[in-house]
Amino acid sequence: MKLTRKAGEDILPLLDRAEGKVTVYSPFISPEYARLLLEKGEDGVDVDLFTANADTNYHQESLRILRNGPELPKTLRNAGLLLILLGVAGAWVAYSLQLLALPLPLLLLVGGISGGGYLLKKHSERASEWSEFHGDINIDVVQGLHAKVYSRDGGEEVVFGSPNFTNSGMQKNLEVVGVCRNKSPLQEGSKRRLEESFENIVRKQESKAGGEA
Repeated sequence: MKLTRKAGEDILPLLDRAEGKVTVYSPFISPEYARLLLEKGEDGVDVDLFTANADTNYHQESLRILRNGPELPKTLRNAGLLLILLGVAGAWVAYSLQLLALPLPLLLLVGGISGGGYLLKKHSERASEWSEFHGDINIDVVQGLHAKVYSRDGGEEVVFGSPNFTNSGMQKNLEVVGVCRNKSPLQEGSKRRLEESFENIVRKQESKAGGEA
């Protein structure tokens, strides 16, 4: 355990070393760290975030970033749609100019549709590969959450203490930080009980919300 104004020096390397899963308990999160979790998802790492529904602008922006999730680049899709549009427009212009003696309208139409269709197909194939490769990002909003815990790969490494996953928590505030490495049976049992406790809380919240509806 230690007091430090540089909690990020323990937490950020932990997240960087994650190979399969990242779990974060933090009531608040800054957009830049939401993007960091998003990048972990893009690298194939599953992300579990337990957070609060704070009404601060930066926290709500962070939740929007994470809920949108990793996005597949749409270059192929946009190019395909543009090619189809140009083919149809070119064929219409050629027809309007009464170039009926030439196969130009038909060539433009067929070329645009076939070329655009090919690009759309490739986009669909890449989207399928993308969804298989990228990790899942799960967000659970827990009322009254105050705990701060950061772990990777099933408790292989855990940082706990007082820092939120924010600019101030990582770089400015005087925080208490504890680090556990090389997963032990005691550590694994504690982590499992913590996860079960939060899962029960989330289920109760969802059940209550469903009953009120």
